[in-house]
Amino acid sequence: MSIRISGLASGLDTESIVQQLVSAYSVKKNSYVKAQTKLSWKQDAWKDLNKKIYSLYSKIGNLRYESAYNTKKATASDSTKVKVTASANAVNGTQTLKILNTAKTGYLTGGELDAGTSAGTTLSQLTGFTGDGTVRVTSGGTTTNIAVTGDTTIAQFVSDLNDAGVKASYDATNRRFFISANDSGAANDFTLAGADQNGTNALSALKLNSSKEWSAYARNTEGNAYYNADGTTNGTYSEENTKNNLTNILAELSQANANIESVRLPLATEQANLTKYKSQLSYVQSYQTVASVEELAVQMGMTDDAIKDMRTLAQMSDSDLEKSYLVDNEGNLIYDDTRKPAEVLNEDYDHSLYQSVKGSDLLTKREKEAGLTNADGELDKNAASAYVKSRQAVTAYQENDPVDQDTVDKVREIYSGTDSEYANLSEYMSALDGLIFTSEGNIADYNQTIADNNRVLNKYATVNNGEDAAALEARIRDSLSRDSGAVRIKGEDAEISLNGASFRSSTSTFQINGLTIEALAVTGAGEEITITTQNDVDGVYNKVKDFIKQYNELINEMTSLYGAASAKGYEPLTTEEKDAMSDKEVEEWEKKIKDSILRRDDTLGSVKNIMQTAMSKAYSVNGKNYSLASFGIKTLGILAANEHEENAFHIDGDPDDESSSSSSDKLRAMIQDDPEVVTQFMKQLTTGLYDALDAKMKSTTLSSAYTVYNDKQMKTQYNEYTTTIKKWEDKVSAMEESYYKKFAAMESALTQLQSSTSALSGLLGS
Repeated sequence: MSIRISGLASGLDTESIVQQLVSAYSVKKNSYVKAQTKLSWKQDAWKDLNKKIYSLYSKIGNLRYESAYNTKKATASDSTKVKVTASANAVNGTQTLKILNTAKTGYLTGGELDAGTSAGTTLSQLTGFTGDGTVRVTSGGTTTNIAVTGDTTIAQFVSDLNDAGVKASYDATNRRFFISANDSGAANDFTLAGADQNGTNALSALKLNSSKEWSAYARNTEGNAYYNADGTTNGTYSEENTKNNLTNILAELSQANANIESVRLPLATEQANLTKYKSQLSYVQSYQTVASVEELAVQMGMTDDAIKDMRTLAQMSDSDLEKSYLVDNEGNLIYDDTRKPAEVLNEDYDHSLYQSVKGSDLLTKREKEAGLTNADGELDKNAASAYVKSRQAVTAYQENDPVDQDTVDKVREIYSGTDSEYANLSEYMSALDGLIFTSEGNIADYNQTIADNNRVLNKYATVNNGEDAAALEARIRDSLSRDSGAVRIKGEDAEISLNGASFRSSTSTFQINGLTIEALAVTGAGEEITITTQNDVDGVYNKVKDFIKQYNELINEMTSLYGAASAKGYEPLTTEEKDAMSDKEVEEWEKKIKDSILRRDDTLGSVKNIMQTAMSKAYSVNGKNYSLASFGIKTLGILAANEHEENAFHIDGDPDDESSSSSSDKLRAMIQDDPEVVTQFMKQLTTGLYDALDAKMKSTTLSSAYTVYNDKQMKTQYNEYTTTIKKWEDKVSAMEESYYKKFAAMESALTQLQSSTSALSGLLGS
């Protein structure tokens, strides 16, 4: 670039002359600069407006669905312990809730390792571990074996744990492992154990022994603590307290087993006695109450032949009865115990012989022994039948029930009236009842002792996966001997009782009959939370009101921008023009242009029209047409509305709207009386508006997706202006350079001329 000499020889203001010479080109360049500036302002205006249009578009995207108009609300009497929401299909009414447990995530905090233990420390460097082993990790029902060697580092072990499905980390500052399940709930819990002895040793060296689940030993099936440090059973669970009292648990287990053992033999003896007493009583009762030989036979389960024989005996006449008594070869009258009466009747016998010996001492003695004679020494049919009955009863019970011979003899004595201890059978039965009552009481006491002590054993077995007392005792002893300081929290399901019905979940959130219940804290003993579900009129009303408010703010701004005052004659200022004005004048000048930048804009008019059209449509619900006016939502019109607010909607009865607050609240009444109509109409209205905006915001060659104006086209125009302005700037610079060169040459010539003139004057003057 040439050195510029500004009028040293000529005295001319070459800077001003050059600027005037190139001014025509500068004006052309500035026209493009102003056009580009105006375009950038228009881009900014559209970017701001497009954000607001997209915000409304996003809002109504959710309002298209029925779930957005939740016509129900649920409230809880204790919001610190539960959070409840209701869907549209929730049932109105009041329900009772108990929170028995909140969901817990399985967690294991390792014991503190030795000072200096870092992520790079190997297992062989840890006290207590040598050799190779396997650690078994079970998480979410999947089991993974992790191989450990003396060269395994803590960092590698952490990585292997994470690969096995748990979340693991090592805190080098606190020198502890932190391991947790991925999700809450019992089914998502994890276990960490040695698959072999070396694996167990490795866990011990890492202080990750998780067999000491103190919380399990400390709680009963209701979740209440068993032991505190002082041995009480009603305090808050503490790992240290419980660990200190594991010896108490062992003593309780041992005493419970001893108590059960002490009553085993007495219980067995008493149960045998009870069986005997009941059999004796049954025998006596049957003997006393049987009405006939035949009935006795049926009760005793005798064979058909035996029943037939007994029936025959019962029906014998005196003469036939005699036939059952035979004489032996020596002529002695005997009772044939081996022959059936029916067989005897079919045989010939010497009746005269019977009659001849009837009064003999032998017969009398025999009959007396058998109890078959009356007071006159005559054969007594009833006595004979009773004798047969007694014999059959004894035989039957001896075959079928454990009735001892003493009882049989006792009954015979009572029947014969010879017993001195018991006056009759009723007294004897009363005595047997007393024995049975005493025996049953003893058995109940023994069983209660066993039950009480079984509860002691079972309360621990229940919370320890059902293992019996002996296995639990062994595990507790092992835990005490292998204490590494690790703390284990078991993964637990959340459990609630709603209206007396129990529900479980791996998380603390329950979905039950339209209610979403999030359990936050356990309720206390006897405490119930009341959940009340009812129609949410305010919720739906506010949802519609918020939508109308956002729409109004946008449509009012669009109406204002579209109908803005003209800024004809106003163009963006050049730097020289700004220098000639004050800052306030510049600000007001540019505001005039910016406020009118979207005046009568075709794109703006198009978007405004599709929005107004969608909002003014009528939609059918259950065969009846509804519009916003059907719900008391109307515009005020040009005459009644404020400037640029003629397209805004007003809700009748809205206390926040001065223009409509005095009108009847039709919308709220409709929500109260028929929320389904309001919901279905709003779904259709917002869907129509959403679809109209969605179609307008689709990507084209001129505009980007989710943009209502031609942003691509504007960007292209802006870049073209930049190129054009650069060309004109180059042209102005080139012309300036050319003029400056010419003026420089002129200045140089004048300087030489002045120099020559001075020299000539000097010669002439000398």
